[in-house]
Amino acid sequence: QLTGTIPSEIGNLKQLIEIWLYSNQFEGTLPSELGNLELLTTLHAYSNLLTGTIPSELGKLNKLTELWLYTNQLTGSLPSELGKLNGLTSFKVGDNLLTGMLPTELGLLNTLIELYLNQNHFQGTLPSEIGNLNKLAVISMIENQLTGTIPSEIGNLKQLTKIWLYSNQFVGTLPSKLGDLEVLSKLSVYSNLLTGAIPSEVGSLMELTILSLSQNELASSLPSELGNLKKLTELWLNENQLTGTLPSQLGELKELDVLTLNNNMFTGTFPTEIGNNLDLSTLCLNDNNFTGDLPSEIEATTDACT
Repeated sequence: QLTGTIPSEIGNLKQLIEIWLYSNQFEGTLPSELGNLELLTTLHAYSNLLTGTIPSELGKLNKLTELWLYTNQLTGSLPSELGKLNGLTSFKVGDNLLTGMLPTELGLLNTLIELYLNQNHFQGTLPSEIGNLNKLAVISMIENQLTGTIPSEIGNLKQLTKIWLYSNQFVGTLPSKLGDLEVLSKLSVYSNLLTGAIPSEVGSLMELTILSLSQNELASSLPSELGNLKKLTELWLNENQLTGTLPSQLGELKELDVLTLNNNMFTGTFPTEIGNNLDLSTLCLNDNNFTGDLPSEIEATTDACT
């Protein structure tokens, strides 16, 4: 329960390799003198009450591998100098009050594995340079104010396992290049302004367990290729403008537990294959234009979902 400020004299400790200050009640700013610690590999100051900006001097720490500053009250924009951290593997600054555009220099962090910028007030676009981070496994940008399109270069990131981009203001279509991400397990882009069709290439994501596309403006019919996603446990499609009949191939998703289709414009009868083959805990169908009766196998599991 340490309080007060982090003393600037910490910058005199030139042999420091790791700094662990997390989960205290430190306040004030991060001292710029931290930039003097040339041997520093780890800086964990998350879960404090730190304010002010991220010092640009941190860009001098060329041995730094982990920079965790999340859950503070940091303000200002990300300094472009952070792009000089050419050994950084994990960068977490979520749950702060950071603003401004994402610097294109983020694309220089080619050793980065985890990038968490979630729950801030970032604006502007997701830089296409993000496609240079070919070791990236996790990207979280949720609950910001990001706009523009999701860059197709994201399809270059062959090590990605999780994409969290929900609750922003992304527009345009889902890039078909997402289908190149062979180890992707979770794709969540709900609550944006995405339009167009769901790319059939998404059906190539054989490791996908969660696909969350709800609360957008997606149109067109569902691609039958979604039936290839044999590991899928959750499929969230509610509150879009999706049309057409449901592909019977959805009945091949034997691991599926959650299927939300409500508040769309689906038509036709509900495929019996889904009722025969799936053991769903949640099935939302309301506010569509389905005709006919539901198969008796699934009537009991159907929720009216809002």
